[in-house]
Amino acid sequence: MEETPQLFPVLLRLMFFYLQRAEFQTAWELSEQCQSLAQRLQDPMRLLEAYQGSGTVLFWRGELTQAQAYFEEGMRLYAVAQHSLSSLHRQGPGVTCLTYAALSLWLLGYPDQALHRSQEALTLVRTVSRPFLLAYTLTGVVLLHQLRREEHHVQEQAEAIITVSREEGFPYFLAMGMIFRGWALARQGQEEEGMAQLHQGLATYRNTGAKMAQSYLLTFLAEAYGAGGQPEAGLRVLDEALAAVHDTGERMYEAELYRLKGEPLADAVDGPYSGSRGVLAPGPHYCLPPARKIPGATGGAEPRTTVAAAGQAGGGLRVAGTDLWLVHRGICHGRSSGGQDVARGPGVNTSLACLRQVE
Repeated sequence: MEETPQLFPVLLRLMFFYLQRAEFQTAWELSEQCQSLAQRLQDPMRLLEAYQGSGTVLFWRGELTQAQAYFEEGMRLYAVAQHSLSSLHRQGPGVTCLTYAALSLWLLGYPDQALHRSQEALTLVRTVSRPFLLAYTLTGVVLLHQLRREEHHVQEQAEAIITVSREEGFPYFLAMGMIFRGWALARQGQEEEGMAQLHQGLATYRNTGAKMAQSYLLTFLAEAYGAGGQPEAGLRVLDEALAAVHDTGERMYEAELYRLKGEPLADAVDGPYSGSRGVLAPGPHYCLPPARKIPGATGGAEPRTTVAAAGQAGGGLRVAGTDLWLVHRGICHGRSSGGQDVARGPGVNTSLACLRQVE
């Protein structure tokens, strides 16, 4: 096929189609074709879109450092080219790179930079009247708040997603809004309503044909089952999520799936911390690398979020005396010396390879 400018949008849309189907290898190959064509056409706008797509594929595959490099390069291109872009394209690529950069930075352990990027994305999207882009951006923002375990913010943003999706007829984003709202309600003690919303949202999501993010979204249902006193049902959902990881290669949330899977075992162990909830915390044999700068990232190095501090921004939790006492399927579980939960939520996409070194 002749390589003309008209070929690029075809390849790009095919890439996003396979991405939503969680066929990541095919999506990656198409993203590489997009990059090559954009470079040959010497078109910065097309290259920006290709970087956005490549970074998104890598993000869901769990290759976060490489994904972040693409997002940073995309934002650099956007900053250079934004004044020459048409009004139709002026905000879209910049917003999407900012949105995913925020998520990558959080999972890599850079909470301040993550929040800053997310706020930048919201500010930029509100300068235009593009409902689809707004729903897309709000979904990325609510995902960050969920990773931060901020249920009130999650509910607020989820309801905004539901409103715009119903007004504009966006079934995919409507499903996402319902799923996040269900998680937030369950977290706030409204387990029955939250569970109903989760089931409805997941059913709507599956009806769209989408499979991307399935392993991540299923953890919401597993948590809700656990909170509602149905741990066996929660474990079955986690098995479904892990099967999706193995079938698709969607590894963005794999470490957290194993952590959640290990909690019931941790609670059943008759040890010095018996009876308290399972947590993920560093011990004497494992710690995160020191602060460093993401390749291509702007600004100086930010102190990395430790696993023990992850997911509880500003929570003031005690971590002194944390002991590594159980490694289950490559995931470290710990308790503070007083039996207090440490770092209930996810926040760092901890490397399974690193954790398995302590087995």
